[in-house]
Amino acid sequence: MLEDNYVSLPFDAKIMEGPPYLREGDIVRVTGLNGVDDLYGILACLKKGRKKFWYPLCDLEAAHTNSNHFQHVNDYSVWFCNR
Repeated sequence: MLEDNYVSLPFDAKIMEGPPYLREGDIVRVTGLNGVDDLYGILACLKKGRKKFWYPLCDLEAAHTNSNHFQHVNDYSVWFCNR
């Protein structure tokens, strides 16, 4: 049996903490990952409509709670916030 121990892109996510240009609860599409920042951790490339943003993965939650992405993104967020 092959286990799904990774996050495959793209996937839909929900903004948990929103900057001025995104609102908490907005649904966005995560299209890629772009390196690591010391303060913000892994940066995700987000797409909402035609606009693209870079946003910390730790401030996102997978939009569908029954997907494998939900647990992986949540685990990363908990780990990052408690490091």
